[in-house]
Amino acid sequence: MSVGAAILVFLWSTFKYVLGVGFALTTLPNHFAGFVCCTTGAMVGVSVFTYGGLWLNERMRRFWKKGSHFNRRNRLLIKIKHNGGLPLLAILTPVIISIPVGCILATTFVHNRHKIVLWMWAMVWIYSLVIFGSMWLFNLNLAEWIMRR
Repeated sequence: MSVGAAILVFLWSTFKYVLGVGFALTTLPNHFAGFVCCTTGAMVGVSVFTYGGLWLNERMRRFWKKGSHFNRRNRLLIKIKHNGGLPLLAILTPVIISIPVGCILATTFVHNRHKIVLWMWAMVWIYSLVIFGSMWLFNLNLAEWIMRR
């Protein structure tokens, strides 16, 4: 296993979990190393962007105008909050939304940072266990499937 590939998997997983998993499947020969690099990278990203997201939200509010309260962004946040809240956002963040965007969105309507981190970490663990566990348990070769696409 090359250290450079493991570092790249870690860094990709910090920002966009799906890209980190894809890179791990195609470059790392060991599924356990891919699991560890992707999971720890995503967990570090969630922690950094959740705790840094509150700081970033405060800085951004100073620069935004005090205009209409019902703009497109606020309506989207209200829709997410009413349809599923933090659990829905945690499910969508690793796969569809990137980790920085999902964590910063979560800090806008949930102010308990520990709750955000726990939900996001739980979903990262579940996705990692499903992806890498299915490869190990069922002897799937997802790297071959990815390379054919």
